[in-house]
Amino acid sequence: MKTNQNYRADLNGLRAIAVLLVVLFHLDIPLFKGGFLGVDVFFVLSGYFISRNIIHDLENGLFSFTRFYQKRLKRLFPALIVTLLLTLLAGYFMLSANLFVRLAESTQYAAFSASNFFFFFESGYFDTASKLKPLLHMWSLSVEEQFYLLWPLLLFVSFKYFKNIRFIALSLLFVVSLIFAELFISEHTSAVFFMLPFRVFEFGFGYWAISLEKKIKTYGNGLLEALFVSGLGLIIFSSCFFDDRTLMPGFISLWAMAGTTLVIVAGNARFSKVLLGNIILEYIGKASYSIYLVHWPLIVFYKQWTNDELMLGDISVLFLSSLFLGFLFWYFIENTFRYKKPKNKSFDIVWIYVPLSLFLIWSIAQMVRYNDGFPKEIEMIYSLDKEQIDLNKTRYFKKYQGKNFQASEENHSNVVIMGNSHSIDLIYMLKENGFQGNITRFNSLGKCYNFGASTNSKNDAETCQTQLDKNLKDPAWMNAELILLHDNWPDYDFNGLSKVIQRIRSVSGATIYIIGPKMTYNKDIPDIIAQSEKKSPKEINEYASSYAKSNLKFRINDSIIKFINSQAQDASISFIDLLSLQGGTDLNEFEIVDPEKPEILYFDFNHFTKEGATRLGARLKEAHPYLFTLNQ
Repeated sequence: MKTNQNYRADLNGLRAIAVLLVVLFHLDIPLFKGGFLGVDVFFVLSGYFISRNIIHDLENGLFSFTRFYQKRLKRLFPALIVTLLLTLLAGYFMLSANLFVRLAESTQYAAFSASNFFFFFESGYFDTASKLKPLLHMWSLSVEEQFYLLWPLLLFVSFKYFKNIRFIALSLLFVVSLIFAELFISEHTSAVFFMLPFRVFEFGFGYWAISLEKKIKTYGNGLLEALFVSGLGLIIFSSCFFDDRTLMPGFISLWAMAGTTLVIVAGNARFSKVLLGNIILEYIGKASYSIYLVHWPLIVFYKQWTNDELMLGDISVLFLSSLFLGFLFWYFIENTFRYKKPKNKSFDIVWIYVPLSLFLIWSIAQMVRYNDGFPKEIEMIYSLDKEQIDLNKTRYFKKYQGKNFQASEENHSNVVIMGNSHSIDLIYMLKENGFQGNITRFNSLGKCYNFGASTNSKNDAETCQTQLDKNLKDPAWMNAELILLHDNWPDYDFNGLSKVIQRIRSVSGATIYIIGPKMTYNKDIPDIIAQSEKKSPKEINEYASSYAKSNLKFRINDSIIKFINSQAQDASISFIDLLSLQGGTDLNEFEIVDPEKPEILYFDFNHFTKEGATRLGARLKEAHPYLFTLNQ
């Protein structure tokens, strides 16, 4: 293995910092809640290394597209191929049929460097939680690979035809990418996050670093030390003080981008060689690609199988396992193929084995999809296939989600329902049990709670307030005989709830029923059933109790009751305790499957199937018949 004269141990050390930040973030270490920025550091480094090598070859008449892509294939795909195969194998044993099908679909996209498209299309309201997607991290590798595909061509064209204005033209491209990312991040968050055009500016910082590096070398060591300390400080600061609610990429990305660039250009700084150039970080950096590949599937499968919160021991084992397995991949797979010289100098077999391997993976994944994920016996009994799940989702998206629903009939009572998607469950609970009134539903958006008064993200506060204002301007409130407020209640903000009630009172004097939370779970119900491998409904329901978010929901429920009691001066505000109707305080009494017939009552972790809504609605009707007889 030859060492390049331009080799920099400190940048491998920076790679190590980047991958460690990502791993620690994925292990839910609070100190590194912004550790996802490690990916952005990788993008800058990729832009630097790729641009530097291409420019050097172009200037010396050595550049070859064939050789460039050949090196990329040998560098990236062997470890990727093994990771995909092992992940599929693990998925067969550890995932439900439904999740296995989703894994197969994501594998097909990953095989052809399009994971970012898959996860962008899948980033809807009801899609599988991140912790259940073993290949979610592949989105960033796909972005990089797409950059590698296009960037050499852009550099080649700019070098050949726009040499005098190359730097300005490419810089303009980066600036436009940054501006568009900032402009669209709030309204099109997923697109900006996953798609290459909005990430180009991050690679561009690596390109800029090449020019800055040449100029900075002429200055004294004191400046280099200051640049290095400042750059590393910006990276660490960002990773500690940003969190997963921070909307990126955009202007806020500049902190980490600038920090990475400063570390690159300060290459000869003494601190850089000491802190980043040490042998431990150097070797972690060399193995960073493989570590990144293996760490997330390890974490996902561990969480999927145990359903436990990660304790210190779990975190330590997963961290060390990620490093160890990453080193094995790097040493035995990456290096074996990367540095293996072809027997035939005119043709490298990599052009055959990589496409064939990817086609094999695609075919295996297609077989998984064709066989519906090879469902277990229990999944055949309590079955919700993809079509049925999609049909349940359609009930929310196509019929009710994001718009008002009004079944206008004369001589019927007028009911207003406001809330997020869970209010749609409430509509089905009513209408599947004989309710005949007119319902007008106002959507409070999934990102908001307390009906638009609160949000988990500062970035969404204005959106939630705007939606609430829009809802309350509708004339339907003035004609309402009854108002039902139902939310997922992921948290509570009773100051916000009080303000919402006051605002409702400014447009309507109708009786208000606040509908408490129903039980939700840590995992999709079809997956809990598959993992239980139990036979009887009673056993399945009891097994599911360990996945119930019981402490959270009971706590919120009790808090709402106390809040209602504090509003005793307003007799027109009442509370309906759904948790008591579902199962009371005995978790074994809560049902995810109907004990009388083989029907699943939830299609994901917190939304009812039609059967689930009907069943709880019947209990609601028995306990609160007034809701169903308003028009009589």
